Amino acid sequence: MSGLTNNMIQRQKESEERTYLQIQVRTFLGSNKISGGLSVRVKKFIEWKQRTAHIKHGDGVLELLPESMQADILHEVRAPRVIMHDFFGAFRSRHPRTFRTLCYEALKGLQPAPEEWIFRPHDEGHLMYFITHGECLYSCARGTYRFLGESGTQTLMRQLDSALRSFSDRLGKDKNPATPEETDVHLVALKPGAWLCEAALWTAWDHIGGLICTRDATLLTLSDDAFYMVLRRHPPSHVSAVMYARQFVTELNRFGKNYNDHIDLEDFRVGRKQRQTR
Repeated sequence: MSGLTNNMIQRQKESEERTYLQIQVRTFLGSNKISGGLSVRVKKFIEWKQRTAHIKHGDGVLELLPESMQADILHEVRAPRVIMHDFFGAFRSRHPRTFRTLCYEALKGLQPAPEEWIFRPHDEGHLMYFITHGECLYSCARGTYRFLGESGTQTLMRQLDSALRSFSDRLGKDKNPATPEETDVHLVALKPGAWLCEAALWTAWDHIGGLICTRDATLLTLSDDAFYMVLRRHPPSHVSAVMYARQFVTELNRFGKNYNDHIDLEDFRVGRKQRQTR
């Protein structure tokens, strides 16, 4: 009986803390005259944080373990998502020790707030993303959009926002909606096992489109700097990465072909075969 009473007291305390925080947020937004649109985003973010605060991700458990055991666990957890990419699958086979280090030191977890931009067009790209849970939506303009001026970028962002909000509204009604109809905006629903922004690892890269998560999602990220720091300590692995990077950048610069942040590796394979047959 005392356990039940303690649980009720704890829940009441948590409810009071949530209510108090919501009052603080409303007071802050009102006293600082924050715009309506931004105020809604802040409130939705706070509600999401409160809803997910109880979720345990195991970080505390890992900290209790020796580093070698942490590395083994993170390798088993992260490797299955990463090796679905051709390069990293081959990399693990050829350089297993380096790949294990990569999973432990370089890959980082990311849990973005729903319907908030993870990156936007023309942001500098330094991360490759792997979707591990939930769903994200990538969007970009069709055609030639790399060299938009400031006004063009603002127009693009309005188009992307409109398309993404429309898709998000449909997602609330239909758990498995089809990707929206063909428009000036290209939309790609990304589910676990998908990746994007690989180019950020191999060359200077500015994002072509934008990314949000449409459902509670978790991702793994790999930064160009962290990737290089691991490779530089393992020369044979570094050589393998350099050879792949040269092929990747050559295809990326292929005349008459524009790629965005979400690259289909099958396009790369076709382009490479075409060059080899010439």
